[in-house]
Amino acid sequence: MPDDVVLETLDLCKTYGRKAAVQELSLLVRRGEIYGFLGLNGAGKTTTIRMILGLTRPTSGGVTILGRRHGARDGTVRRRIGALTEAGFYGNLTVRENLEIVRRLTGVPQKERTDETLALVGMASESGKVARALSTGMRQRLRLARALIHEPELLVLDEPANGLDPTGIREVRMLIRSLAEEKGVTVFMSSHILAEVQQVATRIGILHHGQLLEEIDREELQLRSRSYLEVEVSDTARSASLLEQQLGIHGFDVADGNLLRIFQDLDRAAEVNASLVRAGVSVSRLVVRHESLEDHFIKLTGGEASGQNVAG
Repeated sequence: MPDDVVLETLDLCKTYGRKAAVQELSLLVRRGEIYGFLGLNGAGKTTTIRMILGLTRPTSGGVTILGRRHGARDGTVRRRIGALTEAGFYGNLTVRENLEIVRRLTGVPQKERTDETLALVGMASESGKVARALSTGMRQRLRLARALIHEPELLVLDEPANGLDPTGIREVRMLIRSLAEEKGVTVFMSSHILAEVQQVATRIGILHHGQLLEEIDREELQLRSRSYLEVEVSDTARSASLLEQQLGIHGFDVADGNLLRIFQDLDRAAEVNASLVRAGVSVSRLVVRHESLEDHFIKLTGGEASGQNVAG
């Protein structure tokens, strides 16, 4: 495994009876990446995360973390992983007391690390509250604090924005970015909030019926979220040559169905149309489109989304 690969799954499978929850899933997550793991409800995201964390054994295939096969079951490696899960709290203890227990269990000697972590997730003023009195959003912040207190190299987050208000979502997004960019933490996160993933992820994997359909890096994400001029023509090869040689337009690609997608000079739509027609190319459609990650996700999976969300 290359030195820059922090997490790798190879032909990872999990079946329950005759039902395949995850099928031959192979992916790589490199050091410092923020990998967004997307999928509809029941796609297998949480099952995958449980296998990564060693909470569920794969039916076949394997997980390698920080160079160790079945890494999360290795005590030394496990201390280098932070995980945000739905685990509960000691309801009668305060926020600070709950986090102090985690600090001691993870072997962090510095007592001040508890207060530093509470400040990091925006809970310094809540440290004296008992856990059972916390709102859903504050419970999620405390889960994040538990995942971060021992300063892990790999952070595995299952729906990190769950229960947070817009301000909390923004703060978590900024925190994830800063951890990756400033501290080199590698982040593997599942989420159903597509717009949030699009803003923070450096790479995205789309899971459907337990299979990895596609991986998209940051550059491709930016292309997918740009406006473009869609032109349906009778001859794509001739049209492509005209765009480059006569109009000096190089930012385009050829899609299926005699379609050209032009990503630059959208204000030259009339000129493009006139030039193609003069060259004897029939133009049956010319329209400006904008494809978001959500549009692409729905097209790829055949799923339905409401607003910014896809069920996780």
